[in-house]
Amino acid sequence: MSDDNTPLPPADLEKAGKSRKKASARPKKPRSRDNKGSRDNKHRRLKVKNRQSRLVKTSRKGRLAKAFKLLAINFSFIIVSIAQFFSYIWQAATRIDQALWRMFKSGLKATFKGIGVFADWIIEGIKDFIFWLPTKKGQAYCAFTGAVTIIAGLWIADELRAVERTLQAAEAKTASTTSPPITALNSSKDPIIARILGEYIYLSEVEKAAISAGTLAPEKTLTLGSERTTQFINDYIDQRVLAMAAQEEQLTKDEALTTKLNLAQDRILAAAYLDKKLEEAVTEEKVFTLYKAQSDIAQLGQEIKAYHILVETRADAVDIVSALERGVDFSTLARSRSLDRGTAPYGGETGYLTTSMVSEEFGRIAFSYDKGQTSPPFRTSEGWNIVKIIDKRETQTIPYKDVKDNLRQFLTLRTIDNTIQSLRQDFEIVMYDQVIEGNDSRENDDKDNTTNKNDRSEQ
Repeated sequence: MSDDNTPLPPADLEKAGKSRKKASARPKKPRSRDNKGSRDNKHRRLKVKNRQSRLVKTSRKGRLAKAFKLLAINFSFIIVSIAQFFSYIWQAATRIDQALWRMFKSGLKATFKGIGVFADWIIEGIKDFIFWLPTKKGQAYCAFTGAVTIIAGLWIADELRAVERTLQAAEAKTASTTSPPITALNSSKDPIIARILGEYIYLSEVEKAAISAGTLAPEKTLTLGSERTTQFINDYIDQRVLAMAAQEEQLTKDEALTTKLNLAQDRILAAAYLDKKLEEAVTEEKVFTLYKAQSDIAQLGQEIKAYHILVETRADAVDIVSALERGVDFSTLARSRSLDRGTAPYGGETGYLTTSMVSEEFGRIAFSYDKGQTSPPFRTSEGWNIVKIIDKRETQTIPYKDVKDNLRQFLTLRTIDNTIQSLRQDFEIVMYDQVIEGNDSRENDDKDNTTNKNDRSEQ
């Protein structure tokens, strides 16, 4: 064994140095730290495991509580945002209000300043005017102004007196209208019978209304004191009062009522126009001229006397035939439903007619029936016709007095037809497709009527 102080050989020293270098180069393992890290990891894993177990074990109630908590947080955030929004608006409005108030104060200050300047200018002008008046020009101005004022005052006074006279005249006129004249009350020709809202009603107005309504014959007159006249007066007053009430309630603005009024006006105007034309065309002279022209009436063959009903549609005609079959009187139906103005007031009676007095299409069908027979509905240019033959005979030489009414009626019908046809040409009426189709169907109906008539004659 060698001593510790014995030096080592160089080779061993070199080996020892290398081993020391390797030992120093190799990393040292901190034992205490490695043990602590493993413990931390283990503790962390345990905490995660516990947290997962707690989450798994969390009940539904806990989840709902958390959801409500989150919802409350969001709601509170929304409330705060809205409050901030309104706060910003309030601040903006406050600033705008302050700006407007400053503008108002500035404007008010400028206005008062302008008023002060204007007042100063007025005061200075008045002072100058006062000092100017004693001068010659001022005195001349005062004299001229005084003269103009006096003249204007006199003119105004005259105008006021004229206005006063006008008012007095109007009051006198009102007094005269509110109290009817004694002569009008006591007039035997056209007495005043009533007053409605200051408007006087004369007996002639009641007569005209009754004649227009057809309740009084044109040749008749009303006599005060009779029960019938009193009834006419009451009916007329009732009608006027109802009409005034309708106007006050502005019923005339109703569209349906306006249409009815326009249609009624058209009917009245049409009737008045035809009456005027008939007065000109159907005179005693022209009736006698027609009689002389038809002096060869004895050679005209047969003549018929019939009841006649004219309607617009086939459905109306069929309805009338059904009523006749049920026993309704022909004359009653003619008065109420016939469109033939010449025969309807007489229950449809035509008087004696010859073929020359009627249209060809009407005569061809009407003269094919015998006495007592009633035709089915047939169509002509005037509309749908139903004819009941009262009498059928050979024509004879008839005195003028016996045929005068028939000739007058014929002239009336011919005048009405000629007037309407002339007006249709003058006003350039254009018929459209649906009307043309209706004409075609009418021709087919005429053919059917002719066929039925032939079948009946063969039977």
